[in-house]
Amino acid sequence: MGPQVSALVFACAALVATCTGLLAWRWRDRTPAATALAATMAGVATWSAADVTVLLVDSTVVRRLYAPVLLAAISLVVVGTYAVARTVSDPGWRAPRSSRALLALVPALLVLAAVLPATRGLVMSDLPPGPVGDEAQVTLGPLFLVHSAWSYVLVGIAYGHLARRWLRGAGVFRRQAGVLLCSAAFSTLGSVLSVIAQLDGSGTDVTPLFFVVTGLVDCWAIFRVGLLRVVPVAREQVVDTVPDAVLVVDPAGLLIDVNPAAARMLRRLRPELSEDPVGRPLVEVAGAVAVDVLGGTERRDGHRVAEVVPRPVARRPRRGGR
Repeated sequence: MGPQVSALVFACAALVATCTGLLAWRWRDRTPAATALAATMAGVATWSAADVTVLLVDSTVVRRLYAPVLLAAISLVVVGTYAVARTVSDPGWRAPRSSRALLALVPALLVLAAVLPATRGLVMSDLPPGPVGDEAQVTLGPLFLVHSAWSYVLVGIAYGHLARRWLRGAGVFRRQAGVLLCSAAFSTLGSVLSVIAQLDGSGTDVTPLFFVVTGLVDCWAIFRVGLLRVVPVAREQVVDTVPDAVLVVDPAGLLIDVNPAAARMLRRLRPELSEDPVGRPLVEVAGAVAVDVLGGTERRDGHRVAEVVPRPVARRPRRGGR
């Protein structure tokens, strides 16, 4: 592909990533995973836009800024992918201060190294003058490979959390983890192949193009599979051992978890609900009365708790007795 064709393809990748990120951002009030996915797509859009600029604009400033912008964008993609996996696996997860510092420290040091003239060559050799094409020779330095290794380790950890969610989850939760695993694995495979192809200093980094597919898959998942609409809660928040039925509902009125007692109760009272009720609207599972009762309860710390007790059965007077 020539520079113009490559720039057009990368521009399409940036557009898809931007649309997916905006779509995810709309769900940020429902789940922290939405914010993380939006950040990931922002990184992909920046990455692709940087490729478009360096392909079309003949500027020394653009060529000098390409490496630091590229590393910053890749870091945002990697950290965002890690955060998506952690929050989907455990919505109560929040990165400790030490973890946040570590996640930011490695990219910050490498971006700084790409900016400073003394260490810039250790990240990537300067791009040649003129619009960059497939014939451009660029040498990836040892610090760029260090950044790549850091990225793959972090993404591998993220995949481990998603794999555990997929193995232990059921119903919509299992589908969520499966979609994220497949789409992210495709992009990672493309990244590995692209880095290997560029080790000799030739070729174009086509990793953002693989993220086009990832963005399209995530768009489909948001609309069709309920990705980000239903968020699993930690099992310790739902006491499995209590004899009472416990149903957990998200702010949108979707059932996001049930304990075994509730599952048995629903099978007995609603046998027509043959499939897993998790992910379905509460009004379909428990009826409009239950929704009204829940809506009339007092909100405490962002949550509502409604307790339903059986009605006492009135005793009938015995005839002929004393």
